[in-house]
Amino acid sequence: MFKMDDKTGRQETFRGDSYGFTVTGIPADWEAYYAVFNIDTQEILLEVQSTKENGVDKIYVPADESDKLVVPQGKKSMTYGWAIKRKKNGYEDTTIIKDGEAEDITKIVVLPKRAEGSVNG
Repeated sequence: MFKMDDKTGRQETFRGDSYGFTVTGIPADWEAYYAVFNIDTQEILLEVQSTKENGVDKIYVPADESDKLVVPQGKKSMTYGWAIKRKKNGYEDTTIIKDGEAEDITKIVVLPKRAEGSVNG
């Protein structure tokens, strides 16, 4: 399960689920990276590079990466921040999501795992 609010960029997913979305507005000659970070410590917990397809950047987060987004036992969810960074010729630039401000944190709400999905046999 993955939800994303198109106006605010707020995301929601279960820990350990694969998810993906597209990013527009990044020129074709730039690389794009999606990162999720701990809001309190600013530690980057996962980072994936996009793939270019028909003029848009496709972000895909595999299950083993989203499994890094821990929800403490007893909590109903955990809120992290996420960001997009673009890179070209050694220059790196963190983008602003939608009409936000530099100090705004775009959030991803992570819910605890409900199923594992591995099957023996």
